[in-house]
Amino acid sequence: MPYVYLDLFVLVNGVVDYVLLAVTAQVTQARTSRTRLGLAAAWGTAYACAVWLVPAPALGRLPAVLLASACMLLIAFWPVTPRRLAVLAAWFYGLGCFVAGGALALLSVTAGRHGGTSAMPLALLLSMAALIAAGRALWRMWRRRSGSGRLYVTLGLTCEGRAVRVPALVDTGNQLRDPLTGTAVVVVEEAAVESLLPPDLRAAVTGGDDIIAWARAASACGWHDRLRIVPFASVGRERGFLAGFRPDALWLEPEP
Repeated sequence: MPYVYLDLFVLVNGVVDYVLLAVTAQVTQARTSRTRLGLAAAWGTAYACAVWLVPAPALGRLPAVLLASACMLLIAFWPVTPRRLAVLAAWFYGLGCFVAGGALALLSVTAGRHGGTSAMPLALLLSMAALIAAGRALWRMWRRRSGSGRLYVTLGLTCEGRAVRVPALVDTGNQLRDPLTGTAVVVVEEAAVESLLPPDLRAAVTGGDDIIAWARAASACGWHDRLRIVPFASVGRERGFLAGFRPDALWLEPEP
């Protein structure tokens, strides 16, 4: 009779759930954060442990499992509409089937060499690596297709009750991300959003690349939780910093 250690069970479930949620977020462009992905993966792992440790057969039945999965997706991606939740669930389960199928295929190949259960972590690791690679490939393909049809869009932003709409270029080469949250960065000219920025912070940013002065100005005007400092590299400049901010909302205007 094979035995599964609880610590290994928790580790494998947590990693698999996190990777599945992260790739789902990438291919669907769902808004989330690493913290929320971690909390959702922790919930999924806790439920998986409860299925095996709690003497309640109802926990392992399909309706309960589907409800637990929906809760996990809501933790990671809330707020979402029912239709959006269905799309996320379809991708999540589809990617899960991909990992499970790949792990079983690799397990059938490696089981004879490494032993049945001992080969499972290796099979899962290889399957998740393939999943991450496939997710990135799908994301790049989607960006190429969407970018070929619409090169210019209208971007809307709101911050503290003020709103602006700016024309934007679809730049598929923009790989900038917030180093703390991993959120994608939209690059705009300072003049396009100056009506949203506090005057003192705007003056500090235009005064030079003194990030200490940026932080002090942001704290003085109550923007300490909005200011983002994004490192970047460009032609002729190996290391620089962009001043960014977290708006209340950001969206693409629908096509006319």
